[in-house]
Amino acid sequence: MTEREDQSDSPSSGSRDGGGTSPHSGDADTPLTDTLLDQFSAYYLVAVLAVRALEEARRQRALAETG
Repeated sequence: MTEREDQSDSPSSGSRDGGGTSPHSGDADTPLTDTLLDQFSAYYLVAVLAVRALEEARRQRALAETG
């Protein structure tokens, strides 16, 4: 009888975890992970824009020196 109770509790606890996630991964890590991903994406965007701006500045300088 305890096996049936455990089996009936399993699907409901699985759906609380987001369906199929391991019981060790908790929702407590999610805000920190989301914050770190947002921060990484912002730094990546800034780095890409800085490289493109540097490439454009070098191109403009090369045009000014030759023209």
